[in-house]
Amino acid sequence: MTSVLNLSDSSKYNCIKQLNNYLAENSNEEMKKIFKSSNCLGLLVNERFVNLSPKLSLPCYKQLIEEIKKRKLNFEYIIMISKVLHPKTETRDRKTSEKGKKKKEDTETIFLNAEDEMFEEKCLHKSTIDVSNQCDEDKRDGQWEEDDQSYSTFRHILLFKASDWYNVVDQLEKIL
Repeated sequence: MTSVLNLSDSSKYNCIKQLNNYLAENSNEEMKKIFKSSNCLGLLVNERFVNLSPKLSLPCYKQLIEEIKKRKLNFEYIIMISKVLHPKTETRDRKTSEKGKKKKEDTETIFLNAEDEMFEEKCLHKSTIDVSNQCDEDKRDGQWEEDDQSYSTFRHILLFKASDWYNVVDQLEKIL
């Protein structure tokens, strides 16, 4: 499933207002400024089953872009939330980190949707949320060795200029 929510409709819908508040609470200062000043902000919702090919997301993205243009939704910015895993460490910042201030752990990020890595490389701003306390991390199936690396679940909030997000979709089409 792929869709976009217009976060500029917060005065009409309480749920949109709650989403705006949650995103603002979990974003860096640059992102907060853009959230407040943007006339048309979209939240991308993209869900697919784990282990399905990234090739399946491309037609969904392309169709979404067509629908956005057809409905004349002129988003200034698009927010995308990426599911990632980071190695468990004692020193990891558990709230947010700004793009550009990469830590050693960031090089070991596992993207649950492979194409999200390309989106992250092109985003304007990024913020990280630790959601490991909201997930059943230790309940996953599998045969693990005692010395295997364990991971914590995070979400990366990615902010794009809408035109940049469309360009990444075009680049994905060339790669996939």
